[in-house]
Amino acid sequence: MGSGCSKRVDKQVADWTSTNVCDYVEQSSISSDAKAAIVAWVTDHAMTAPQLLDMETSMVLAQLKLPASDASHVATFLSDLRALAAAECTSAVIHTTLQGLPAALEKAVYVYEKYPLIIDETGQAAQFFKYQRGCFLLAGNPADVTAAILRRSLVAALRLGTVMTICFDRIAGLELDQFYSDTWFPSQVLDRQEFFKAEVWAQLLRQSEGDPEASLFLPSDSFKLVVLCGNIPPPPRTLERMCLVRVQALDANTTIQDDGGDVAAALGLKEVKRNSTDVVEAGFDGDVATMTALVEKGFHIESEDGHRHTALSEAACQGHLEMLQYLLSLGANPNCVNDTGRSPLYRASYNGHVDSVMLLLRAGADPRICTKEGEKPFDVAKGKETADALSAWPVETTERLLAERREIMDKRLQERLTSHVAREHVAKMRIRDDLIKLASSTASTAADQLKDMLMGLAADAVANSDKPRGTANSRDDRGCTLLAIAAQCDNADVATLLLTHWKQFQDDAHPVVRKARYAKDVYIDVFRAQVNARDMKGWTPIAIAVFHHAKKTARLLLQHGANPRLKNQYNKNAIDFAQDELDAARNIVTSRAEIRSVLDEWESAQLESTLENHRNKFAVGAAEPLPSDGGATLLAIEVAMEAQHNAAKKKSNRKKAIKTKHAK
Repeated sequence: MGSGCSKRVDKQVADWTSTNVCDYVEQSSISSDAKAAIVAWVTDHAMTAPQLLDMETSMVLAQLKLPASDASHVATFLSDLRALAAAECTSAVIHTTLQGLPAALEKAVYVYEKYPLIIDETGQAAQFFKYQRGCFLLAGNPADVTAAILRRSLVAALRLGTVMTICFDRIAGLELDQFYSDTWFPSQVLDRQEFFKAEVWAQLLRQSEGDPEASLFLPSDSFKLVVLCGNIPPPPRTLERMCLVRVQALDANTTIQDDGGDVAAALGLKEVKRNSTDVVEAGFDGDVATMTALVEKGFHIESEDGHRHTALSEAACQGHLEMLQYLLSLGANPNCVNDTGRSPLYRASYNGHVDSVMLLLRAGADPRICTKEGEKPFDVAKGKETADALSAWPVETTERLLAERREIMDKRLQERLTSHVAREHVAKMRIRDDLIKLASSTASTAADQLKDMLMGLAADAVANSDKPRGTANSRDDRGCTLLAIAAQCDNADVATLLLTHWKQFQDDAHPVVRKARYAKDVYIDVFRAQVNARDMKGWTPIAIAVFHHAKKTARLLLQHGANPRLKNQYNKNAIDFAQDELDAARNIVTSRAEIRSVLDEWESAQLESTLENHRNKFAVGAAEPLPSDGGATLLAIEVAMEAQHNAAKKKSNRKKAIKTKHAK
């Protein structure tokens, strides 16, 4: 390795944090001063490997302010890092569990920019994908993979932004290219940039079958194509164009803290228990209408108050039969206990609600459960009728009913998971729309409102140990992040928030960071925007800002690592969009001098920084007037190399003169 790195960091480059980047730097053979400068810069800016890879060498050198003697070593170091990342991307493999599968899909699409080929070593991933919004097609079933079905499924998933899963199961010898057909299921489907070109997807539309005109059709960036295989060798030709994701079982020694039940664990889904004391109060009041509304809003039927009373426990205490029947029908647990160990049956017995006692017993409530003081429901029964009902109840019946109750609870859980997926999608779409609205707003309060909303999303994720339902990198249907939307609207306040506010959470003393071990990472992930994130056509925020003449936001982006040379799928970048529009006679039709001046200022600052380094090292004189044609950074490198060459030449000439003098 040119930079002399002795060993690799034990992680894929796409996953490297700033700590991993620093470890890699420390292994290199560059000078101690260069190492110290790079490590300090990477640490101060929490620079991850993907962010570093999006920056050109000249941008990094301008930031580091290193002498020319180290510049070539740093350039080689960065070249080696890019080569390592490129090699990993070509043969990318993501190892995950069922619980981590949603994040693995996002990583395959947005980091490696490939659709995932799933190898399921658990035998449960198929069930996971059946619960996702979209379609699930069996490659082994001829009726599922006709040209018409593939086209219709592809158009629907592309329009709605859902998952199109083609399951190969354990069938050996199948390849995705067996199903290709130009205007039905084109080969470009596996190349995101190519597939999202209008000339490709427009051929799929059939107005005679209800599809809109191409001019009215908007593909969604959320679309994902998944090929799912059993635990067999991946199909080689398909693998060449996809990102391999291996779904593995957890280690036997791993402790799983999942209170969502066996079904949720098997699906890789976690039923998030959104707690609300209003649910408990509705149970106490016997208000079925309010309870129904709360459940429809996504609050959990097992919500608890400060004493761990559930709605079922409160309804049992008050003898509300209709509420008990409703909650039990939803799969409520009749054997949950409060902080003193009292079950719903205990509380119904204590208050003499004999009808509630019988209803709970028939639903699988266990009369043998004791409180912390060792009391059973029979011991505190109010009235002879209640005591007789409990004493006459056969325990063997309870054993059978407990088993039946567990089946009912699992069945209701599956139903809740199905509705949970749909409900979560709707909720996330509404959150996304609200975030987009604030990012595009020109109101003076937009940035503060966006900050409050992101704080709430981060707090919710920490409280529920769940993935945030929205972040600074949430995307609209075109794949534009909030930062790209702010750039389009020249919303400098929002852009500043997205580019800088995350740094507060690097301080371990920050109040929200102290709430949980993982809170720091969650808050940073929620607030930190990716400055060079591309939309589905390859546009970056800086390219969008320049195109829309958003000067304030463009300056902010450039100050925070935006790379104006990254090209979109039409081979254009921000510098191209800053050029004047000319007519056939080369006369200026539209001047873009103002926005171009922002890029020129940035290039000049980089050049000035680089020249200053070399003046200090080689006593170079004052800089000449800077060019304004977009080539300042390249000139900086040339000047640096020339200065280094001249210095070496002078040193060599002095040695020759000394030798000649001694020879005479």
